[in-house]
Amino acid sequence: MKSITAKPANPVVTRLVHADAQAQQSSNEDITSEDCAKEIKQGMIRFMAWHISELGGSETKPDKRNETEIEAIAEIIHQMKINICLLGGVAISAPDKLVVTTLDDGSVFYRYEPTDKESGWQEANNILNVLKQKNPGAHWKISVLRDDDGHLVGANNQCSCFLYQSAQGIRLKSISLIKAESSPELKLSHYHYYAKFSVPNTESDYSFDVPIASPLVEHMDSNDYLQAQITADVELDENCIFAISCPSEININKAAFNRYRSKLKITYEALPPQGSVLVEPIWQHIHANTSGLVDNPLLLNATDVMLQDRLANWGAMPALMHPDFYASVSGGIFDSILLRQSAQSHIQLANTRIVDLVRACCSEENSANQAAYGVVDDVSDIEFVETGVLVSIVAKAEVNQSNVIKSERDNDIAMQYSRSMRFARSISIHWPVITDICLMQQIDE
Repeated sequence: MKSITAKPANPVVTRLVHADAQAQQSSNEDITSEDCAKEIKQGMIRFMAWHISELGGSETKPDKRNETEIEAIAEIIHQMKINICLLGGVAISAPDKLVVTTLDDGSVFYRYEPTDKESGWQEANNILNVLKQKNPGAHWKISVLRDDDGHLVGANNQCSCFLYQSAQGIRLKSISLIKAESSPELKLSHYHYYAKFSVPNTESDYSFDVPIASPLVEHMDSNDYLQAQITADVELDENCIFAISCPSEININKAAFNRYRSKLKITYEALPPQGSVLVEPIWQHIHANTSGLVDNPLLLNATDVMLQDRLANWGAMPALMHPDFYASVSGGIFDSILLRQSAQSHIQLANTRIVDLVRACCSEENSANQAAYGVVDDVSDIEFVETGVLVSIVAKAEVNQSNVIKSERDNDIAMQYSRSMRFARSISIHWPVITDICLMQQIDE
């Protein structure tokens, strides 16, 4: 989807970045005889950061996802050929369940019963099991941070875990909680998950260290607990990958985002023109931004028509927008992968982009229809390999839904986009971000 808040790139900045790239290329061409005595070690892996919101249950999501949603999450990871995946938004425990008891005398009692703990961790393991079925030779593994008592470490009832392919020699050396710079405006706390991976070079015994940091969302109630979990002897590496997921739109808080990058010495990189969170449906947006709406209409006197008329917010509603072309599918940038690097960094990022879940749910016929009408995407230069990979899973999910009404408009392009957007939201509000981690190190002989 296109970002509704992204601004065109500054041509001056674009020229400066291009000039700097040319200067680096020319300096690399001036190789001396001393450089010939150095051996170049190279490697490349693909990394995904995916904040699967409410995985494991919330007030609006069940603690156990249906099989089609779990399969869709695993299918995206599998089809994108991911080596390391950071799953965020994993619920530590599902919300307590409301139990209603009616006694013999007719009286009714309400009480809350605690649910199973680590519901999100169980769902993450379900994703792991599907990945093992799709690619048994990859030897997928999963790791999460726990405290000394064995409890999941997180904030706001959420934690993160790491999935990785161990068959390729990738090894998780450590995972800890550290303290780094924060951004109160972006709701990113001081506390960061910090994992160190060892990635081997396929041509030699040399291995690269790949540190990955992910800030927790700010939540003051758990600060004392998180402070106690800090690993004192672990510091942020000068070459490190940052995976961030913000509760608010990054482009709206661009100044705060730039300050956050500056404090952490993160390399400047223009944000992609794609969004990672779809625009909210009209009624959801109105409810979230209009304080005059009554949550419970029963609070009004149902017999007092004049009172209802005075309190009602009369006005014309905007027309519902159902995109006829993919160029009309829009959203905001909430997620990003960034790089902090030194002058001698062995880590570079390439091909960083958002994985498009709506394209994954749509067949390639929609793209052909769009081209036939002369509609061109702003990101048409990107090869969306995920296009159509979830079509069969979406069809399976609709077969299992008895409340889906069939109509003569089922083959309509706007109807297909609407169904795709609905299924994409059922998987996750946030879309995954991927990048190719290019590793290179010069070793003196």
